[in-house]
Parts: sequence; C-alpha cells; structure tokens
Amino acid sequence: MALLTPHFSLLTLLLPPMSPSLFSYIAWFIVLTAGQVIVCNHIHLLGYAMPMIYLYFIMILPSTIARWALLVLAFVLGFVVDLFSSTPGMASSALLLTALLRPVVLTVFAPTERGDGALVPSVRTMEWGCFTRYTVGITLLHTTTFYLIETFSFFHLADLLLNIFTSTLLTTLLILSFEMLRNKR
Repeated sequence: MALLTPHFSLLTLLLPPMSPSLFSYIAWFIVLTAGQVIVCNHIHLLGYAMPMIYLYFIMILPSTIARWALLVLAFVLGFVVDLFSSTPGMASSALLLTALLRPVVLTVFAPTERGDGALVPSVRTMEWGCFTRYTVGITLLHTTTFYLIETFSFFHLADLLLNIFTSTLLTTLLILSFEMLRNKR
C-alpha cells in the first residue's frame, strides 16, 4: 500500500533526494556507453592500453544508492558493453565485482570529515587528492578483474601486468578529464 502513495517514484527509490537528477545519470549512461563502444573499444595504445570509460558511471553514483540498484545498474551497463564489444560476460562480471566492492573503496578514500550524509563522489565533495585516489583504486580493481577474466592464466604475467597498468593509467586520466569537464559548470 505504501507503494501507491503519491510521493513514491522510481527516482526516490534509486537515488537520494539531494542527488543530481535521474536524467543526468541517464545521459551519462548513454554517453559513456556509446563512447566506449564506438571509440574506446578500438583504442589499444601500443597493443596494451584500452580505456574503460564506462566505469565512470558507477563511480559517480551517490553513496546512498541501494546496494541492489547499484548491482543491477552495473550488470546492465556491463551487459550492454559486452553486447556491443563481443566480450561475453567480461565487462559484466568485472563491473559487478567493482560495484560490489565500491562502498568499501569509497569508505577508504572518502574524506574523513564528511559526516554521515550522502556522498556523491566528485571533486567538489572529495577534493582532488581523495577523488584521484578513489579513481585509481576503483580503476585498478576493475581493470585487474577484467584482464584476469580475459587471460584466465598467469603464463604471460608481464603482458598481463602491462595491460593492467597501462589500461588503469589511461582510464584514470580520461576519468579525471571527465571530472574536470563535469565540474566546470
């Protein structure tokens, strides 16, 4: 019966009231997914570094988002990327693990004086140092999982480590660039 009250909406179920609008998150989802599929999947710098910009969508979601909603969004995003990238299940599973561990990483790298309120991860709320460490932590977790699933062995350990390091570096630089653009407004 509570679901039928006039104050119920999907927006209040998924996102806290003080967060950016649902439409901005939908726009970020579409732009990042299209950018990954159309541009970034075709970039392999020196045969190793591939940017994974779709990760930025999971990173900027508010800390108070329901855990189930975060995992569903991560799966849907990963599934769409897998669908258009011919990487069956790799992005989905790596993004699911990243979304599952995101609250822990966010707790480790969030500023200590933030209080108990909702945190929407950004440079404005975390400052550059904390946000950069958060970005590196999430990106390293995601790229490590992605490339371990892809190789599924440790026979070419040097290539695996080079893929992880270069992709983490390139993805981090692009995410920090997106954050600069997002916070210029």
